[in-house]
Amino acid sequence: MDGSFLIENRLTLRAISEFGLLMGYFYFCDRTDFFDSATKSYSRDLFLFLYFLLIIAWGISSFKIHHERSPFTGKSILYLNRHQTEEWKGWMQKSIIMYVYAWLHMCG
Repeated sequence: MDGSFLIENRLTLRAISEFGLLMGYFYFCDRTDFFDSATKSYSRDLFLFLYFLLIIAWGISSFKIHHERSPFTGKSILYLNRHQTEEWKGWMQKSIIMYVYAWLHMCG
């Protein structure tokens, strides 16, 4: 193999090798008994506490003002600014349309 080929395609080769290592790790964890199976426990109160803690942390961090300036308006950037929410809305609309299409396709 030519050395210049490896240099030109090093990012692709790195991505392939990382993917291969991850798949090998997943296979090793799933198909061997090296890691024991854990017993699962469920605590509704702990779940609700952590859930509300995350909501509170998200709410507090959403009011943080960054010191960067928006390239569009020149104002300080908020955590969930208009451009982020518009992009997120587009992704959510796309996922809902794909879900509805799949549901209609499966139901005939």
